[in-house]
Amino acid sequence: MSELVTLPGFVDLHVYFREPGDNTAETIENGTQAALLGGYVQVYDMPNNPGNPTWTVARLDEKIGIARGSAYAKHCWRRRDDVLSRIRGLEKGY
Repeated sequence: MSELVTLPGFVDLHVYFREPGDNTAETIENGTQAALLGGYVQVYDMPNNPGNPTWTVARLDEKIGIARGSAYAKHCWRRRDDVLSRIRGLEKGY
């Protein structure tokens, strides 16, 4: 009998990547790389970063562009009604 245990990839539903903006803290690249190394295959970035919230379509597009070029793990954005009410056009989906 093997002593190894096989687990599926984990999902972290609550991360704060400080990019764009405070790149001295966790970026999308190094945050998703650390997540993947820890067994997390998907992360959900919270939109309410202090000082640099993702509350506009332009800001979300910017963050998606960064993630497409640098993310190691699947990177998603948490959809909260209070945040969505501030972002016009996202109700149709991204």
